[in-house]
Amino acid sequence: MGKAANAAGATASLPSCNSGPTRRNESFARRADEPSVYAVRASDVQSLGTRSWHFRERRVWDVSEDDLSGVTVHQGGKVRQALRKAQYEWSLLPGSQGSIESLSIEETVRALCHLTVSGWIASGEATRASYGFTNECPHTVTLDLKMAVT
Repeated sequence: MGKAANAAGATASLPSCNSGPTRRNESFARRADEPSVYAVRASDVQSLGTRSWHFRERRVWDVSEDDLSGVTVHQGGKVRQALRKAQYEWSLLPGSQGSIESLSIEETVRALCHLTVSGWIASGEATRASYGFTNECPHTVTLDLKMAVT
């Protein structure tokens, strides 16, 4: 098992898995910290990532809706801000135009609060622009928090 250190220098063992040969569309695997051997589908083993960043947590962030004070949307040079008073109670801040459908915005914001990755595409600064991430991004959505989340 490998070791990882946190910011304070404390170490913890990282789980690891060894895979063996493939037979009859099965591969055999075992955890490094136990003696058991498992049969797994070869297709599952083949779908595993090949780079370290493929194994990252698939959650972009996990914020409770109760920690939100609102949401700010920048789109096409305009800013729209919505204030969350309570569950399913939203209102537009002065200067924001349009109407609020509280149920719709609550469900949309809930999905953003628990944003999950469907798959890792690339990493590094060199590839960002090819996916539309530049310093002049025309659209942003900001979840405004009541307090700092640690």
